[in-house]
Amino acid sequence: MIEQLKLKKSIRILKWILALWFIGKIGGCVLAVPGFWGPEVIGVLPNGHKIIFQSRPIGRETDDRLIWIDAEGYRRDYWVDQIHAGFSYVVIKSKDDENGVWIESDGKVGASLDLLTNDFREEQSKQLEWARYGEGNKIAEGRTWSFINIILPW
Repeated sequence: MIEQLKLKKSIRILKWILALWFIGKIGGCVLAVPGFWGPEVIGVLPNGHKIIFQSRPIGRETDDRLIWIDAEGYRRDYWVDQIHAGFSYVVIKSKDDENGVWIESDGKVGASLDLLTNDFREEQSKQLEWARYGEGNKIAEGRTWSFINIILPW
């Protein structure tokens, strides 16, 4: 009898947890609650420049950012996009002369950055002419989401 009561109580607690999680998922999507930044995809150029790509869920969409940390440690952040579900897997590539980098995903160039002029092209812009899909030197690649996003309530 006591075992049955413990089992019923455990099932009731589990139902509450699932109900709260489900409400949190729906509420997070409707209210566009920002989630946590996902894993960093980090590429380092031989000249010491570090290029980082990250995504975070916001409702049903994502924010995607590109971070450039130069050899002296100065950091610059760029918004790749903020208007739709972003990239789940990216490849960071560089020009042969290492003066430009770009992000590839979903069969296209998603963003490009000239490291000499600081000219950045977001996803919706026309990309720099040297940023071509399938060319360049791969300096990093990886997924931009984490399994924690599945269990978080938003």
